Amino acid sequence: MIQIIRDYYRNRPRIKRKEDLFIRSYRNMTAYSRHHQTLRKTFNNIFIRKIYDFESTNIRPYIIDGGANIGLGILYWKLKYPNAKILAFEPSQEVVKILNYNLKANNIKDVNVYQAALYDSYKTLPFTTNEGMAGTLIKEKGLEFNYDVETHPLSSYISTKVDLIKLDIEGSELIVLKEIRHKLHLVKRLFIEFHSFIGQPQLLSEVLRILEDTGFRYHIDTEYKLESPFNGFTTSLGQDLQLNIWAKRD
Repeated sequence: MIQIIRDYYRNRPRIKRKEDLFIRSYRNMTAYSRHHQTLRKTFNNIFIRKIYDFESTNIRPYIIDGGANIGLGILYWKLKYPNAKILAFEPSQEVVKILNYNLKANNIKDVNVYQAALYDSYKTLPFTTNEGMAGTLIKEKGLEFNYDVETHPLSSYISTKVDLIKLDIEGSELIVLKEIRHKLHLVKRLFIEFHSFIGQPQLLSEVLRILEDTGFRYHIDTEYKLESPFNGFTTSLGQDLQLNIWAKRD
């Protein structure tokens, strides 16, 4: 075991830099980002920890990626399921450029990218972002860049069986879950990054109730590891809780 760990750290992918882009490779995929942290943290979560991994007998799974960021999840799924059909939603003006760059650089086909945020209807809403790892319709978050974005209702894209829906949409997850509740019987798996914001109701119970009522079982892990939670909650970007929820049908 010790030798396996040593071999991993000796041979693990390294982040390189080319002009204004950071680069990291994995097998025959190469990921590009303008932000070192995105490649370091997100790449490790997706390619090393494999948080979006799933097994399927379907050689052409249908995947919906809400909050696709620079597309690392798409690269991972396409590595495992080259024929997968994927819809990607990413509202950030700068991030979506890198997303499309990553798809083109890796010759990824059969991915439809929508520069839009998922919500409960077609609207135009204020969006705040750091043009990196964070972007949200929660305007109180007050990030560096602010502009209006289009929103799309997710139910419009669910008319057949969906192998996986990923929702990393920075506080809009409950709104979207309520909007697609009547179509969740078509969904096999959900990954939800749940956020609660300081001074706002947490509403985790509503998310879990929807999952329970529509036939899902779930596993939960937290991003914030605290040794003594009673002595203070960790906060980040206005959030006091961030959870990863994996939900699937028996």
